[in-house]
Amino acid sequence: MTGNVAALNNTADLESKIAAKIDPGAGNGMAMTQLSGGATFLPTTAAEAMEFSKMMSISGIMVRKHFRNHPGACLGMVMQAMRWGMDPFAVANKTYLVKNRDGDEQIAFEAQLITAVLNTRAPIRGRIKYEFKGEGDSKKCRAYAYLADVDDDPVEAWSPPLSQIHPKNSPLWKSDPEQQLCYYTSRLLARRHFPEVLLGVYDPDELQDVGTYRANADGKAEAIPARPTRADFQDAQEVEAEESPDPFRMVDRFGEIIAGNIDDRRFAGMVVEQLANCETAAEIETVTGENGDGIQRLGADQRDYIQQTLEEANARLRSAARESGAYPTGQDDGPRQEAEQEQEAAEDGSPMLTLAQGIAAKGAEAFDAWLKEHGDGIDPDFLKQHEKALRVKAAAADGQQEQAGLGI
Repeated sequence: MTGNVAALNNTADLESKIAAKIDPGAGNGMAMTQLSGGATFLPTTAAEAMEFSKMMSISGIMVRKHFRNHPGACLGMVMQAMRWGMDPFAVANKTYLVKNRDGDEQIAFEAQLITAVLNTRAPIRGRIKYEFKGEGDSKKCRAYAYLADVDDDPVEAWSPPLSQIHPKNSPLWKSDPEQQLCYYTSRLLARRHFPEVLLGVYDPDELQDVGTYRANADGKAEAIPARPTRADFQDAQEVEAEESPDPFRMVDRFGEIIAGNIDDRRFAGMVVEQLANCETAAEIETVTGENGDGIQRLGADQRDYIQQTLEEANARLRSAARESGAYPTGQDDGPRQEAEQEQEAAEDGSPMLTLAQGIAAKGAEAFDAWLKEHGDGIDPDFLKQHEKALRVKAAAADGQQEQAGLGI
């Protein structure tokens, strides 16, 4: 208890000494600066920057511990924020104090901040874009952007496979590896094509990888052996038993990936939520088609719940179409289509196939029109597997099997 009181007294004394050296009039010339994320005060002279840093260092919980009562560290952070045109307090709260293998301390920046800096300060048009290749530990990420001063193909960078990236200290490498791959690859892109934006800026994983080489007896670099991990002392069966089930990826009704590496319960709930919010048949097709593989991996109860929501969404859209006059009452084959959907969903468990079969039941013309309008958004493997049977179904609906050209 006595030690804690003494520490508090020392901190208070230090803050008082710093506060006593602040020139209250130095801030009179600092104007409010409008930034992309809002407005803030940014110093414009060296004197203003130093006074700002003193005030920042005694702001207590408004900055992280490694800046408290350290005006010099705050000055460095203020200067960095000024280069980026960002709020110094916001930047300071996106930092860590990291030790590399040699025991040296250095400030590291959160990956989210680094990506924000690249999107706002790099010499590019628009924002950095991403795409993925491969699955599981073989997954790689491509980051690319268009240079502002060159009207040409984009510049790009590819990450190594997920299994080859080390270290992975953030828990997001397990819960959301695609997001971490985006962060990782955007830094590769910047360091290759516009390194001036990130001079001296590293994220914690990068700094903790520093010091992995040392000079050998001949003065040449040699790798420092990696520290053993728990997995090194486990057999294959133990490691396999601890691995979690294959995660799910969620695509919304607009075709955007909104979640990755989620469990089956959250995935099923998000599918239901998206279907309930669908306003067009195309949005329903997007949800059921893009998430079809994941839906098929769900349990029977979860698929039944999704199927029920799908039928409610289709019924709601048909009702809205009838009210608007776009769906003549005399042509409403809803009851027949719903009966077919129930039977076929029980057999296949795929809402996308259920939807396609319902459209094929309207005839070849309706099926062709659906493919023409939405074919680009349908999984080619799905078409390869089901298109022939769907065309037979459409031809049968028209009573034109022999004219369908399928030889059946």
